[in-house]
Amino acid sequence: GVFRAVRFARASSVATLDGRRVKEGSVASDMHGNGTRTREGEEEEEGTSPRHGRGDEGSVGCRSESGRGHGKKPPHVQPGKGMRGWMWERFLPERHKGKPQGVPVHVMLPLDTVQPDGTVRYLDEKWFQQLLKKMHKAGVKGLMVDVWWGVVERDAPRKYNWEPYRLLAKHVASAGLELHVVFSFHACGGNVGDTFCLPLPKWVEYAMDRCSDLLYKDRPNLRRTKSEISHYSLERSPTNVEATSWANKECISLFADEKQGLLEGRSPMQCYRDFMMSFRDSMGDLIGNVITDAVIGAGPCGELRYPSYPMQGARWQFPGIGEFMCYGKFALESLQIAAKKAGHPEWGKGGPHDAGCYNSFPDHTGFFTSVGGRYQTEYGKFFLNWYSNELLNHGERLLCAASDVFGSPTERKMSITLKLAGIHWWHHHPSHAAESTAGYNNTSSQDFYDLIARTCLSYGARICFTCVEMEECAQPSLARCGPETLLLHIRKICALLGVQLHGENALPCHGVDEFNKNALQRIIYSTHASGDSDNLPAMGGFTFLRLSRELAQPMLWGVWVNFVQEMSKGGEFHGRMFSRKSLPRGASAIEFPSSP
Repeated sequence: GVFRAVRFARASSVATLDGRRVKEGSVASDMHGNGTRTREGEEEEEGTSPRHGRGDEGSVGCRSESGRGHGKKPPHVQPGKGMRGWMWERFLPERHKGKPQGVPVHVMLPLDTVQPDGTVRYLDEKWFQQLLKKMHKAGVKGLMVDVWWGVVERDAPRKYNWEPYRLLAKHVASAGLELHVVFSFHACGGNVGDTFCLPLPKWVEYAMDRCSDLLYKDRPNLRRTKSEISHYSLERSPTNVEATSWANKECISLFADEKQGLLEGRSPMQCYRDFMMSFRDSMGDLIGNVITDAVIGAGPCGELRYPSYPMQGARWQFPGIGEFMCYGKFALESLQIAAKKAGHPEWGKGGPHDAGCYNSFPDHTGFFTSVGGRYQTEYGKFFLNWYSNELLNHGERLLCAASDVFGSPTERKMSITLKLAGIHWWHHHPSHAAESTAGYNNTSSQDFYDLIARTCLSYGARICFTCVEMEECAQPSLARCGPETLLLHIRKICALLGVQLHGENALPCHGVDEFNKNALQRIIYSTHASGDSDNLPAMGGFTFLRLSRELAQPMLWGVWVNFVQEMSKGGEFHGRMFSRKSLPRGASAIEFPSSP
């Protein structure tokens, strides 16, 4: 299977994650959910997958469009050096090499920095020019910008316009900063923090209109209000003319990744690969010295997940569990194949009928309820593993394409990254319902975070994780939120494997005239090396959401400079949060300057 091939040296060693003994190298064994990596460390029998060929010395080759591997070693393997060892040596923070290390800070640019017509906003505005120079002086290492598919390849297939991003990159470099890019293969608008709307390329939208199976679809049902029907494109179910299914136009369904000819003669994965190749060829002189990292967009908001909690039109509201997005034609075909292979063809007709809707709570459903929930049954484990493994496969296909384009970790001039969403609500519920509908199966049968970290390890990729600013004590108790617990779990996994972890804040940390200092303290604490028994290394970096005119105001700037300086300090952080509810005993607070 897809992750059966991602096996590592020292597979017999045992580590502890959240009190559970987990055997390294224990991974999902079947792309269709027939095998799974268990938390207890049980290993499935090794074998090959029809979708991933095995290369020399038992390594896995990148998946090709034909479904056969290239027969090559993983791109990161060096002669005489193990996979885990190489990543550990390169990315292990300086604290664990005997030197203290701070956490580099990058700042996201506004979403509308590059406009749909290709113009670059703000470059001629005085506040923007001054703020970039001040950022450099304050110790900020660089900026991050969305490279929109809907801008670069807007009007026609393979007709790319990189000029606005080249202009922006040179402007950033002149301020003494580096640039991280996000290959944003999704539309903008309708999510938290989206300040403007930008659709997918016109020719992609036209293809979606012709073939709606390019889109993610939720469960057909009759519970759609008139306002929802007016806001969303609804399709008639072929089996029930009364039932409707919503098609999400934010990004292309992962189940269509390798469906040939749907996008003007290409598959979606070919389009992503061609996009990255054009970027490499057109921006090559800037890669490595100005552009130092690329986040490979893998779903809504650029995150590797299903669009299970769409904000558009108030379809979903926090803390709803979301819905499974697996009712398109290609998704159901994949599910049917998996069900037949598992010996239960009746399981291939769709997702669980009792999983609730977008705004349900877990214990109000039959599938996710904590007592007797069907997620714990043989069927529930099968479905969740299949659903999650399809997402893992999608992430691996993207990393494989990026490695082919930009080279192996020792060859590429910039790093590549996958971004994970911080789905923290219901994390302390045994079903992890909100994580499950997004594709992050974190139940007793599987640990998605461990699996995706191992996949990133095999391609020399980094992980970016959101919500590092959040405190559990600040979340509503009824939602069983666990942002701190979830982040700690991921930090432990990445430290164990030697995968570099970066962080982001999920929500803005300041208003017009004041910072949320609790959030800043939490960021400092969550990103630095821990001095407790966990002995965790510092994160490889932190990206702040987001650059704004207000940040340059005197009442905010002093706090910001202090924050960046604290982030740059090496060693272990022992600061206490202003909430003083959940931090190390005996720690003292960092005093930020007060607003005037």
